[in-house]
Amino acid sequence: MQILRHLKNNESGFSLLECILAIGILSIVIGTIVGLQSSIISSTQISGDNMKASWAMRSAISQLQYVLDSGGVKDVPNETEFPWATDEQFKISLIKKELKEVKPSQFLLSAMGVYNLVSPDGNEQSDISATFSSITPLLDAPAGAQSQSYFNNVTILVNWRDASTQRSITEGFFFIDKDALKGVNLPNLGGDDKKSDSPNQGNK
Repeated sequence: MQILRHLKNNESGFSLLECILAIGILSIVIGTIVGLQSSIISSTQISGDNMKASWAMRSAISQLQYVLDSGGVKDVPNETEFPWATDEQFKISLIKKELKEVKPSQFLLSAMGVYNLVSPDGNEQSDISATFSSITPLLDAPAGAQSQSYFNNVTILVNWRDASTQRSITEGFFFIDKDALKGVNLPNLGGDDKKSDSPNQGNK
């Protein structure tokens, strides 16, 4: 502004060079403002799209949870794709992969190993394989006799396009079929059978 005021008060008027200089300064200022506004709009758009993608992911997880509660992992499709009902530019993909190589005994031993590491009551020095060696064949028998898998990885992917850029977010889940231990009779590891009969005796 001081430069323009100096040029205006000059008795000799505006020269061509001064006019070009003034126009150049004005163009830089306007260009900076427009660029800043475009950057703000772009950042706001990206933030808004990320929020919508998060909502789309939550919607897909809720639908997956409903299928699991009503039917189980077997009712989850191996692969499907559908648009988000609120905004169809967000595409939701679901992929289920059966982990047939994972045995119930492997999962049990891994879970107990983690328990011994993180729980105050755990014992890191205990030999978990030896402790459960008598029941691991019983756990693995149903898995070997049937073709279906009791363990599944489920991946949910939300895709959308931001201008010319393809963006996505992914969530992964590990599920155990509720029938994994169905029909398996584990040996009595020292429990008192009389305690389980006491409620029935009280009702007689």
